Amino acid sequence: MRAQVTDQVGTPIEGFTFEDCRPFYGDDTAWIPVWQTGKNLDSLADQFIRVEIELDSARLYAVKGDYIKTLPRDIARHRQYGDIP
Repeated sequence: MRAQVTDQVGTPIEGFTFEDCRPFYGDDTAWIPVWQTGKNLDSLADQFIRVEIELDSARLYAVKGDYIKTLPRDIARHRQYGDIP
């Protein structure tokens, strides 16, 4: 399993690609992605991002974090008015 972070339109963010992510093998309910660049998700606070998960013969039951789910209209409002959901 690996993770990748992209911007709001799906472009991978440098240092947060699948290739940069250290693969996880095993069984864990609290896995946190680690990128070889040493970057972490805290550095992307207050940005609209997407977290993508790549699985190989695996099952993902949940994603947990301090996230605010947004819809495309929320991003459009932010661009136009600066509103943050």
